[in-house]
Amino acid sequence: MQAWHWWIILAVFLAIVEVFTPGFVVMCFSVGALLAALVAGAGLGTSWQVVGFAVGTFLAFISVRPLFQKWAQTAEERTATNVDRLIGQKATVLQDTNEDSGLVKVGGEEWPARAADGQKHSAGDKVVIERVEGNRLYVKSLQTE
Repeated sequence: MQAWHWWIILAVFLAIVEVFTPGFVVMCFSVGALLAALVAGAGLGTSWQVVGFAVGTFLAFISVRPLFQKWAQTAEERTATNVDRLIGQKATVLQDTNEDSGLVKVGGEEWPARAADGQKHSAGDKVVIERVEGNRLYVKSLQTE
């Protein structure tokens, strides 16, 4: 097998490893291995291949990785997960809520709640979730939304 075959195999292996690791780091090494394969395919020696690998990896780190991280970060910000997904949802009051106690039902789940707007909400009222602190939901009237 020729040297460029080994570089291609390494590049594919590193790309597969990247699937199982966060941060888009291993993929930068894969890009470096692809550049080294191009250098080897051009018939240049081992030292040039290593230089190609180093340069390709470095260029990927300073160009491709920051772009990917920026894209991944904005995608995270768009998608609310866990309890953050509750903010802005409507809930039904099960036990009167005030600034000290209460209970609401959201999507089939019961949550301890407090009144965020200082008003008392009676059982059966519809409220909207303003924020989450710990396992408590802070709710406000739909009229003040």
